[in-house]
Amino acid sequence: MNRQFSSVFTEDESQPLPDINYHHQDMPGFDITDQGIEKLIKGLKDHKVPGPEDITPILLNSVVTEISPILNLIYKASLRQGSVPNDWQHANVCPIFKKGDPSSPGNYRPVSLTSIPCKILEHIVSSQINRHLEKLEK
Repeated sequence: MNRQFSSVFTEDESQPLPDINYHHQDMPGFDITDQGIEKLIKGLKDHKVPGPEDITPILLNSVVTEISPILNLIYKASLRQGSVPNDWQHANVCPIFKKGDPSSPGNYRPVSLTSIPCKILEHIVSSQINRHLEKLEK
């Protein structure tokens, strides 16, 4: 199974972005609040599978008021430094059966289970970028 999954992944070949002509408009800083983080944590489905650090939505919900200010500090530091904690850069890869012969590794797709706190940060960043882009369209 490991060999099959390794064969379908490609190395990141970073290339410079194409030079396109566009109207530049600075994006305001990210607005991250403890209350926003709490709302996102409370909206997590309890059955969501944890990442490598084994932090479950149930655990996060049980300490939501205590953990939100801490996550806020981590998120702001990550954005300021342009990196995330090392633990958030790892994933557990699980095979999910697609169809066909279950004994054939090619009939499985790899799913990466990543850190839930990192997914929350990704959601915040994605939402705010989308909001900015929608304003530019108007």
